Amino acid sequence: KQQDFVGMARDEWTREWNESPAIPSELQNALRDRFLSYYAWADGLADQFGSLYRNVFSLMYLLAPLAVVCALLAEFGPSITGVEGRGWSWVALAELVLLAWILWRYRQASVGGYHRRWIDYRSLAEQVRYLVFLWPLGRPTRTLRFQGESSTDAEELTWIAWYCRAIVREAAVCGAVMTPEYLSACRSLLIDRVLPSQIKYHVHNERRMHRVQHDLHVFATSLFAAAAVIAIVHLGGLWYEGRLSFHYMFGLGAVTR
Repeated sequence: KQQDFVGMARDEWTREWNESPAIPSELQNALRDRFLSYYAWADGLADQFGSLYRNVFSLMYLLAPLAVVCALLAEFGPSITGVEGRGWSWVALAELVLLAWILWRYRQASVGGYHRRWIDYRSLAEQVRYLVFLWPLGRPTRTLRFQGESSTDAEELTWIAWYCRAIVREAAVCGAVMTPEYLSACRSLLIDRVLPSQIKYHVHNERRMHRVQHDLHVFATSLFAAAAVIAIVHLGGLWYEGRLSFHYMFGLGAVTR
């Protein structure tokens, strides 16, 4: 379902800019008319593709250990539990399903360009964010030069600089009179609006990412420990049956040679 990116961005800007001391309505209208739609779509699509990419990454991180556990259970489950049957075949099939699901989601993310489009749209949105407080001062953003890991990456990223410069050209030169009151409003826009919202976002995001990383680490460690326990129990059973001794293993090798 397509979200109303422009409407959400308009509500966010209006709420922030009308907090005391309010940004003059003339400046608000000028910024909305020139930059709101460009920022809203770039920011909205960046969030959308960023979420898609993180979801695929988290899914692969979770399902890969599960596939390993299924493989261990299918191989050692009958000897550990002493129970034979078709149930272990379903466990092996579950392993294949998990691996196929991981590969399909990876292929989907690769073909869809989730990571590349996330970075592209986020870079563009941040450049437009700079314009919101630079343009009123007559200082549009400078021409950007991106360098990727290869020449192909650099070519793909140059469209961001071109598009941002096109936005600047369309906005034209700010025709405001630089009075003390106007400059004070521009200062308030940066110090009281743009910077606090960015600080709040990064603090919240750091906490959220730390929590997700911790949960994934605990989950992966638990699965690793479970796999280790299964292996130890299996080896213990072999030792109890006398099939792990030095003489038994080399004697068995002598018979089969």
